[in-house]
Amino acid sequence: MLAGSGNIAKGIVRAFELGLLEVPFAPSVYNRGEVLTVRDEKGAVRFLCVGKLPFTREIVEWHRFQLSRRRASEGHLTEDNGYLLVEKDIMQLPRGEYRSWPLFA
Repeated sequence: MLAGSGNIAKGIVRAFELGLLEVPFAPSVYNRGEVLTVRDEKGAVRFLCVGKLPFTREIVEWHRFQLSRRRASEGHLTEDNGYLLVEKDIMQLPRGEYRSWPLFA
């Protein structure tokens, strides 16, 4: 899909409007806020919610699989309460609850 019909500036604006382009936690009013990322058990950023990003089923399943390993290691986290992973990741820095930077290193 060509969101901007060849015009990159229009394409970027249209892609944000359609939810085809998002930046997790971005303060921009053009961002839909449907995409959430968290870190997996090794510290890699993974997609918890992909929103309308045009990912294949295989990519979505890969991210879910990688996050399932962290959920298993943390015990109480399921797909239904995955937002707790987001909260934990965001709050690690202000609470000083990390061993090193980058996280999980």
